[in-house]
Amino acid sequence: MTDPIVLSVPHKRMAAAAVLFAATAVVLLHDPGQQASGQSRGQSRGQSIDLLDVPREATPEFIAMRGCLHPSGANPDPAAQLAACNDWVRLAPDDIQARYFRGIHLHPNARTDADRETVFADMTAVIECCGDNPTAFYRRAFLQMTYRKDPDAAMADINQAIALTEDRPRARYYEFRAALWLEMAPLNNDPKAARAALQDARTARTLNPKSEVAREIEDSARRILDALVSGSSAGVGKDA
Repeated sequence: MTDPIVLSVPHKRMAAAAVLFAATAVVLLHDPGQQASGQSRGQSRGQSIDLLDVPREATPEFIAMRGCLHPSGANPDPAAQLAACNDWVRLAPDDIQARYFRGIHLHPNARTDADRETVFADMTAVIECCGDNPTAFYRRAFLQMTYRKDPDAAMADINQAIALTEDRPRARYYEFRAALWLEMAPLNNDPKAARAALQDARTARTLNPKSEVAREIEDSARRILDALVSGSSAGVGKDA
């Protein structure tokens, strides 16, 4: 019989933070407030991706665009919508806009590594072309952490998303960064990261007082910070 796995207190903190980050990522990924409608003309920085003007004739490109952005039916088929997005990317003379919306649609519906690579490539193309789009940085930050397991790259991307929306801050960006700090804190035994998570969670709650995600992160960050600080103090006393 296999012996049960007993986690030490630091490992318990790391496991709890990882579970919370995963749960937070699921909630934020499917947040409808982050959909493409937030990138229309006249909004905050990052307006480089706008809807195409409606052409006078229903060209194949326009039909594909409509299928990607506005699929018909009360319950549109995600696969059919993705097929339309792929057609739009193929037909568009300048495919950056089409790739942006394909990535927005595919990200919450990604099922395979190939899907995630497509979203990552699409968001990277948007960033390289039009580096003022916060949603592209936010989506890529998700993939940097949840798919590529690169917290430093994820932090760089979410920092850029936050910087681009300083005139109209978005609670979900601070929630994501707080969750990222929270996972890094016990992993690196870093009280500063726990304090940063606490601060970002409080900022998110200020922006969205009803956010349960921010409240849970704030509570967890406070517990992890207390544990890290008390553990550090105990270590100093022991050495002394």
